[in-house]
Amino acid sequence: HLPGRTPPDRALTEEQIVDSGAGWCNEQARVLVALAAVRGIPGRLCFAVHENLRCGHTTVELYLDGGWAFFDPTFAVHVERRDGRLAEAREIAGNPAADLAYREPLARYYARCQPHVEDYPGWNAADRPAVEAGSLLFTHLGFTD
Repeated sequence: HLPGRTPPDRALTEEQIVDSGAGWCNEQARVLVALAAVRGIPGRLCFAVHENLRCGHTTVELYLDGGWAFFDPTFAVHVERRDGRLAEAREIAGNPAADLAYREPLARYYARCQPHVEDYPGWNAADRPAVEAGSLLFTHLGFTD
């Protein structure tokens, strides 16, 4: 959304996505899972849907230290639990720590969105999660290996 119109259905390989220098959240997530696999770290895509059922986002879980850990490569976000361990995606929805982690990245993103973003259902201004409530993006989850 930031570098200009990028077709959501490019059908690129992970290498082509990196070479293109731009990518949707699902493409960025695929690249992170592929890079983790090269390092021997299991990963899976995490499909998130906001409580309004209009806004979606793709993130990643990596299997680290005996458990799944949530990472958002698009917004460079991870969330720590109170015990200091990394949170799983299922622990994100309604989590104040997640709201705090997403506050600044969402504010930066919304400030830089180009006008064409309004054409995309789910990420136009009326559908986006509020800057102070980014965790609500994770109300509904789906995973794939």
